[in-house]
Amino acid sequence: EPYARFTVRARPEVSGARYVANDEGLALLRDHVRVARRITRPERVPPGARWIHVDLGEQTLVAYEGDRPVYATLVATGREGYETPRGTFRIREKHVGATMRGEDPVDGPYEVEEVPWTQYYWRSYAIHGAYWHDGFGQVRSHGCTNLAPADARHLFGWTSPKVPDGWHARRLRPGTWLHFTR
Repeated sequence: EPYARFTVRARPEVSGARYVANDEGLALLRDHVRVARRITRPERVPPGARWIHVDLGEQTLVAYEGDRPVYATLVATGREGYETPRGTFRIREKHVGATMRGEDPVDGPYEVEEVPWTQYYWRSYAIHGAYWHDGFGQVRSHGCTNLAPADARHLFGWTSPKVPDGWHARRLRPGTWLHFTR
């Protein structure tokens, strides 16, 4: 299984190699593990509010209700030249499916239809599902935060603004807070 939950209990170093270990003594090279860390709620986020932290260094996402983490997963954010912006934002619109297009200086123009569970927060940056790859836990996108479709669907339902049943999108309503750090 390529992905599994792993509670880090120790961080040994052996012959210059860094490891993480669990209670059972299973150790993995630190470079092969993504650690979702609990952080302090940003000052701009009101107490008790739902918010999401994306760690651009670890390529992880943790969803919070107030100061309590409630969900964690791997993401794939912007690669070199397409860095995902850091900062604190709010979801401004949500789409059940969206068409995304752009220009890549190496690969040329691209267009991806029906990108699932798309949540825009600043300019054309969004958190959304990615059905075209499974490289979560590493940088690879054009700047958006890619999620496995099941994770994207879960977070789409958890965040605000809510999209009513039968609707395709909801726009221009300040929603859930997003906090991006490295």
